[in-house]
Amino acid sequence: PLVWPGLAHGHCTRALVEAALAKQGAFVESVALEVNSVHILKSAVEAGIGPTIMPLNLARREVDEGRLIARRIDCPRLYRRVGLCVSTRMPSTPARQAVADLIRQVVSDMCLQDQWPGSHILTAGPA
Repeated sequence: PLVWPGLAHGHCTRALVEAALAKQGAFVESVALEVNSVHILKSAVEAGIGPTIMPLNLARREVDEGRLIARRIDCPRLYRRVGLCVSTRMPSTPARQAVADLIRQVVSDMCLQDQWPGSHILTAGPA
C-alpha cells in the first residue's frame, strides 16, 4: 500500500501517476495513508508505513542523509512542466524582475548541473 498525498492538496505527482495507470486500465489498489503535507508524507515513509511516489527533489535531503532510498521510475509519459508565474495586476518593478531573473538562473543552473534530476530546460516564455 502507498502513502499518498491527498487528492485535494497533493502535489501533481499523484494525478500524473493515476492518469498514466488509467490509460493502461490499471489503478492504485491500496493506499495505506493519505496526507496533505510533504513533511508528513516523508515521515510516514521513513516510519515504514509504506512507500510513495514523489519528485526526488522533495526528498533529496532525506536520501542524502540515508534516511530514505529513492529509485528512478523511467517512464517518459510521467512528466510535468513548471513555470514562473507573476500577477498581471501588479506592476513590474526592477526588484520583481531581478527576483524572476534570479529564479530562472538558479533553475537553469540546477538543471545543467543535474541537481534537479530528470529536469530539462524548455524555451523561455515572456518575462
